[in-house]
Amino acid sequence: MPTLTVSGLTVAYGSGGYVVRPLDNLHLERLLARGRERSGLRLIPKRQAIHGVRAALARGECVGILLDQNAGRAGVFVPFFGHLASTSRSLAVLALKTHAPVVPAFVRRLSGGEHLITLDPPLPLVVTGNLDQDIALNTACFTQTIERHVRAQPEQWFWVHRRWKTRPG
Repeated sequence: MPTLTVSGLTVAYGSGGYVVRPLDNLHLERLLARGRERSGLRLIPKRQAIHGVRAALARGECVGILLDQNAGRAGVFVPFFGHLASTSRSLAVLALKTHAPVVPAFVRRLSGGEHLITLDPPLPLVVTGNLDQDIALNTACFTQTIERHVRAQPEQWFWVHRRWKTRPG
């Protein structure tokens, strides 16, 4: 299996998985799942993420988790473009539990239908011993990284998503 080394970290990239929330429309979900699986990636249902992620990491695979979506009331509110945005706690929780490095990856559309994947160096995890604080601090760090990339190329981000839909109480 081919490997990729980023800042001294070597990972397998011929396969892997990413955490997904199934679409509400079953027909569209089946169509999208077929396309995703054709690429060789393993789909990890959001509701079973901890087991699927741990299994993929144990095999030395990469795991993708989208973090720029509204997480509703289950999320943690962190700054994003000057506003608090409900953001999934999952990446911080998984990184803290598994000690897996968090390597930000961004896909940029190029002319002619090609794409360029950019990997940042692994982000250092903050571990204070206070789990809620660690989740909030790490999620804020991850979100700042996303914001930096979006600011650099805002035309690449999917602005239609209602990122700030859920407001703090």
